[in-house]
This record gives sequence, structure tokens and C-alpha cells, in this order.
Amino acid sequence: MLVNGHELRAWASLAGADFAGASLSRMNLTRIDLEGAQLSGADLSGSDLTAATLRGAHMDNANLSGAILKAASLKSASLRGASLVGADLSDAHLCNSDCTGADFTNALLAEADLVSVDLTDADLTGADLRAALLADATLAGANLNGVLWDKETTWPESFTPPKSV
Repeated sequence: MLVNGHELRAWASLAGADFAGASLSRMNLTRIDLEGAQLSGADLSGSDLTAATLRGAHMDNANLSGAILKAASLKSASLRGASLVGADLSDAHLCNSDCTGADFTNALLAEADLVSVDLTDADLTGADLRAALLADATLAGANLNGVLWDKETTWPESFTPPKSV
């Protein structure tokens, strides 16, 4: 599929490309390289981004609802206000990302690296955080109602986690 002059497909290398506001739903983007790409406001709902490289990508207000981001690298990405409702981020790497106000309702974040992630005002209602690494994460104002976590989940120092469901 050709989008903004770029061939968008699995395994493509499109670092720094501009897909702001693009409709990219239900696409197979497995292992795509979108490092530093502009994806703000893009619709990636239901897309398969397994093992994708999204380091430093700008994804503010993007729709990633139902997307598969297993083992994806989102290190230092900006996901401010993004919708990740029901997304699969198991084993994803989001360390140092800005997820302020993002919606992770019912998202699968098992074994995800969330070290030093800013989750200020994020909605994690019903999220699966089993074995997730949340050391040094900012959770001010985050909604953690109904989250699932276990003894392997690492929380920020001096943080009292909610009861696991």
C-alpha cells in the first residue's frame, strides 16, 4: 500500500517517515521500522505491529485500539493521549516513553518494559500488568482500577499498588 509516497508493508524500513493523520487500520506491519516517524493522529487500530521498531516515534493522539504490538520497541516514543484500548503490548519496550493521558483500558502489558514511562493521568483500567517492569514510572493520576498484576510485577519505589483482580 502506498501512503504519502511510501510503500507501507511488513519489514519495510521507513524511519522518519510522515504518516500523521493517516488511516492505517488493520494492516500487517510486522517488523516495520518506523523509528522517529510522525504518526500523530494516525489510525492504526487493529494493525499488527509485532516486533516493530517505533523508537522515538511521535504517536500523540494515535488510535492503536486492538493493535498487536508484541515485542515492539517504543523506547522514548510519544504516545500522549493515544488510544491503546485492548491493544496487545506484551513484551513491548516502552522505557522512557511519554504516555501522559493515554488510554490502556483492557490492554495486555504482560512482561512489558515500562521503566521510567510517564503514565500521568493514563487509564489502565483492567490492564494486564503481570511481570511488567514499572520501576521509576510516573503514575500520578493514573487509573489503576481492576488491573491484574502478580509478584513478578515491579512497581516504582514507595508506590503502593492496588489490589490485583
